[in-house]
Amino acid sequence: MWNPSPVCILALSTLTLPALTLHGQQQNPYSFSTQTNLVTVPTQVTTQQGDFIYGLQGSQFVVTDNGVRQRIRLEETPEQTGLSLIVLVQCSRAAALESAKLAGLSTMIEDITGAAAHEVAVVSYGTKPSLLGNFTSDPEKLRAAVSAIKPCNENGAATFDAVEYATGLLGERENHYRRAILLISETRDHGSHATPKEVIEELGETNTVVNAVAYSLARDNTGKYYYVDNVREPEHSKNFRLWAGNKGAMKLQKMTNVVSDSEGDIFSTKTGSLRLILDKHETTWVANEKKTKLVFLDPADNHIMIYTDLGVYTGEPLGTPCDDL
Repeated sequence: MWNPSPVCILALSTLTLPALTLHGQQQNPYSFSTQTNLVTVPTQVTTQQGDFIYGLQGSQFVVTDNGVRQRIRLEETPEQTGLSLIVLVQCSRAAALESAKLAGLSTMIEDITGAAAHEVAVVSYGTKPSLLGNFTSDPEKLRAAVSAIKPCNENGAATFDAVEYATGLLGERENHYRRAILLISETRDHGSHATPKEVIEELGETNTVVNAVAYSLARDNTGKYYYVDNVREPEHSKNFRLWAGNKGAMKLQKMTNVVSDSEGDIFSTKTGSLRLILDKHETTWVANEKKTKLVFLDPADNHIMIYTDLGVYTGEPLGTPCDDL
């Protein structure tokens, strides 16, 4: 959910003129003028639960005048398509070993925000969050903030605290932009004082969405891909999904077990287990005791392929405020 923004329906009233019989000298030209009333109808559409619905088309509305259907044009308010985004990046623990992957982060942010009105802030965190760059729509200032993300020598990774901090920043915005957090972190929280319940409530109160991000990508020498994503909602810190298959034909695997510790991650399915050792970029697919070494692919460098060619998100809304942009 995110902040409500009104939709304006412009109703074009049609003036019907009766047939006119012209009298007088036919050689004299006659001119007629009329006018059309432009009526603005501010409209907000919600579900039965009170959630606002976005992305509606003019054909989905009916405006009548004394029972006569009018021609309409749908215009969204400028702020409705805007986006307030916080890029929240862990700098501590295992994330410090992955800092090289952030080289493509600025490009990823530009792809997310697009040409629509937007503002982006950058926050890094370990034990505590640190604001590296306040909200800006200036590409140069944003790149400078992203380049300021550095590994931090801290044992904590207080993700819940960091999300709570970012939510508070978004709650202070005075515009009516959609609000989102792009979270790049480990799968576990280490040392937060905030509870998942508290964070969830604050996300709801500020209408903030936490984006799902790519977690891992690999392929074998035959062109078969293995892709893992993680829906980073605070209440589901281990909500992983695993796909396997060729581009455009990847199938979602039924997960039977997930193991995540300091040595890496194991994603077990009915057909095999994907073994990830994140700090060494070693990836192996194990099926029927047969091990196949995979080529590790950096999700940050391959995000365009992930969201297009792989086909894992085809027809699926990502649950983000960017879905309709």
